[in-house]
Amino acid sequence: MKSWLVEKTRREGLFYKNSIFLKSAIQKLMHFKFGINKKIENYLAQNKIVKIHFGCGTSMLNGFLNTDIFGAIPIDVTKNLPFPDKSIDVIFSNHLVEHIQNRQFIFFMKESFRVLKDSGIQIIGTPSLD
Repeated sequence: MKSWLVEKTRREGLFYKNSIFLKSAIQKLMHFKFGINKKIENYLAQNKIVKIHFGCGTSMLNGFLNTDIFGAIPIDVTKNLPFPDKSIDVIFSNHLVEHIQNRQFIFFMKESFRVLKDSGIQIIGTPSLD
């Protein structure tokens, strides 16, 4: 009998993608109800240099707002980023963009440039864009 559980390394299967979508929708609803925007507002108010870590998983960086689609602050980089224009100094992601489609990557880059300050920087670590 084949197991319906999907290993973390099998991220391209339909079952995995559908489970991600469902889990993401539930988490966003819960965080909206329990104040995700307040967490972001608090971070922005308490930090002169605003650094965002997208797709952090379990790798938390000191001084960053650590976000993950399934984390305490769930942000989906394929959607509008919940930050004001020109409000972020540093955007960092590592092994994130290879998990999204090319059109989603282009959208993420446009959103990143919208929220980055004029002197801001974006650091993307990825094994391949292919």
